[in-house]
Amino acid sequence: MQLLSVNQDAKTAKGAKLGFLTGVQYLAPSKESGVADVCPDATDGCKASCLYTSGRAAIHDAVNSARILRTITFVRDKPNYWPMLVKEIESLIRKAKRENLTPCIRLNGTSDAPWERMRIKGTKYDGMTILQAFKDVQFYDYTKTLDRISFTDSIDNYHLTASYSENMTDDMLTLQLAMEHNVAVVFRVCEHKAKCGCELPTTWNGHTVFDGDKSDVRFQDPLGVIVGLKAKGDARNDYSGFVVRI
Repeated sequence: MQLLSVNQDAKTAKGAKLGFLTGVQYLAPSKESGVADVCPDATDGCKASCLYTSGRAAIHDAVNSARILRTITFVRDKPNYWPMLVKEIESLIRKAKRENLTPCIRLNGTSDAPWERMRIKGTKYDGMTILQAFKDVQFYDYTKTLDRISFTDSIDNYHLTASYSENMTDDMLTLQLAMEHNVAVVFRVCEHKAKCGCELPTTWNGHTVFDGDKSDVRFQDPLGVIVGLKAKGDARNDYSGFVVRI
């Protein structure tokens, strides 16, 4: 079982053109694994529109089975999980060096776990967080737990983007942007059922929208902007307010 998918989806592959080799860990989101809730602040709209329902996971049961197994290992088998993660990150670093790329890692591909607080066990990095163990690697994630963003502001190699939901008020959104935190907003830009050339808005609610679909390297985004993402998978049919329909 592999923990990290390395440039295996269309969006992270775009990062290679920008000079980055991206490893993403996809767990079974929320309570899908049956052993833990790895998305503690997920809203109803978020759960219904999760990326768990898009891409290969939407058509291959084996993909979702692997995510569940990965999550069970993460939750219940830490003595094996941490050595596996460390080994794969070290492998990613070597691969990036061979290909003259910069390694970066997103551990919450479909989860929202607090990596800045978890301590490694069973490796030479015991007692450290994974961020401390690999200080030269850029980590990044999206989160709905807004307190995590302020907490990690002082961690140089961890970048968090706030994730908009139907529960985020205008005041909460404005405050995050004023603090130079970015907020990812999913937009339903049209009613086409398939991929289309319809554009994201350039502004929303008076705030600048940056096209987040151009790549997944969120730590390269300008500060204090809305990161616009087109609705994918079940998100196209969301009316909860999680997806903004324009």
